[in-house]
Amino acid sequence: VRLLLSWGASFFPEEERKKEHFIQQARKYGKRVLADLLESELGGRRCEIVNLLVQPELNGKTCVADEYLPGSNQYNVTLETKSKEVLVLSPDNLKRRDRTPQDCGYYIEFKNGRTIRHDFDSNEDCQAFVAA
Repeated sequence: VRLLLSWGASFFPEEERKKEHFIQQARKYGKRVLADLLESELGGRRCEIVNLLVQPELNGKTCVADEYLPGSNQYNVTLETKSKEVLVLSPDNLKRRDRTPQDCGYYIEFKNGRTIRHDFDSNEDCQAFVAA
């Protein structure tokens, strides 16, 4: 589900009650984290960090909103860098930025029967790797 969300997948057609049904089912079967992700606007989504005053160098960087924290209306996010730093950010500092083939953030290759994931600090680094 997280992979699909980060690529911009939409699970629920226009009907809000279908979404609520799936959230209730997730809670019924003890899948609280999944329910919180589906219930929140940015949960599981790839985002761009914006308007961050405390660490302005992070503005423009991409991250994934891993977990919604309903008590504080914030998200645990993981930066899409080699460091994979985890931060807690307000939705005001996140702008949805779905993955695209031109802006993927990582590259998967299959070599000698193994899957290898390459993570990059920038989209430019990813593009250069693919072009090489």
